[in-house]
Amino acid sequence: MYRNFKLKNPEEWYKHCYSEYFTEKYPPNFFKNYIDIGACGTCHKWHINHMGKDNPETLCIGFEPEEKLFNIIKTECSSLSNVHLHKSFFGKDISLKELIKKYNIDPKEKWCLSCDCEGDEKYLFNNKDELKLLKTAEHIAFEIHPSMCNIGYEKFVELFIEHFGDTHKIIRTFHGGKKNTNTVFDNSSFFLVKFESFNKIIKPTIDNLKYNWSKAHHCAIMNGRLRPEHFITYIN
Repeated sequence: MYRNFKLKNPEEWYKHCYSEYFTEKYPPNFFKNYIDIGACGTCHKWHINHMGKDNPETLCIGFEPEEKLFNIIKTECSSLSNVHLHKSFFGKDISLKELIKKYNIDPKEKWCLSCDCEGDEKYLFNNKDELKLLKTAEHIAFEIHPSMCNIGYEKFVELFIEHFGDTHKIIRTFHGGKKNTNTVFDNSSFFLVKFESFNKIIKPTIDNLKYNWSKAHHCAIMNGRLRPEHFITYIN
């Protein structure tokens, strides 16, 4: 699952390819701080080892509680002094507020949070103080797990709109389900980006994707990874 794979021109691919989180689409060192909750995986440009290497002036903080995966990431990041890893559970072991204080992060500076933690995203959405703090982030990426959180998919969308709709563009990039139905499996991916960065960086990137899900681009044949569930939908 986490094995490396080779591309003929990886820089070209990642510059122009669809992404579930779009965290790797920004100019180098765009973010002062980058927080990766559920930091498993090492082969893609959005994984913390690549984010740390490609953004040497960005403080990257990762959480991965599973020992085997943590050790793989730790090895990959061993030479990166700007990457700090924790083998602990976000939410259960440390809150966002505590993390911000621990690393002396200024929420007014550009920072990014990526969260794929198999249900522990509930700790962000069950606390108004956490939501208020999270709203200051320039870019927020989520894989949501409704049944694990006991927060339904529709409720998640309501929360996104209620708390971020006036400051962030809300974009869904993955919606599990059977083709041509509204059936949703237990995960969907979103990212929320402040309007200025959306207009200047993300919207032009989306408009110029060469490798996105579409019949015209034959993505299923091109890379064997994109599926019809991978598509971009603007929520607001």
